Amino acid sequence: MSAIWLEKLSLDRLAAGKVEIDTEIPVTALPRLESAVLPGTSDVAIKMTLQESAKGIVLVDGRIRLELKLACQRCLDAMSVPVDNTVRLALLQREEQEAFLPAGYESLLIVGNEVRVADLVEDEILLELPIAPRHRVQDCGPLNESVQSLKKTTTETNSPFAGLADILRDSH
Repeated sequence: MSAIWLEKLSLDRLAAGKVEIDTEIPVTALPRLESAVLPGTSDVAIKMTLQESAKGIVLVDGRIRLELKLACQRCLDAMSVPVDNTVRLALLQREEQEAFLPAGYESLLIVGNEVRVADLVEDEILLELPIAPRHRVQDCGPLNESVQSLKKTTTETNSPFAGLADILRDSH
């Protein structure tokens, strides 16, 4: 039996009943995410319920948790970024359905009549990725060492106008 999160689910099927998913998805099953993270990223823990609202809209309620391994953009060392995201989506087949969108739900217009839970999960995680992940400065390996060495060295600064006040005073 294949994993339900990999299957293309018909919105009609989802509207006919409630689907509950509580599983872990390997990062290797999410190719766009896999290409954006470093090895060592945890599997994606998902807990989701898909069901129809009173207005005929398929609602997705759930939680996505994982530990991303990303390259720090300052020092290029690996860093961990925890993701613990609540998902509340309304899967719309037509734009007109947005008028019936329940409060607290984001709309997602589905092209066609099928959706893969793995795609929804991957999209939600990709939206959480930082644009330029960075450690805190004090945690940034080589950068922190450079900053500390700069703090230790004290250099005398020369100001080209330091003696100007003396010259002006002497000339009067």
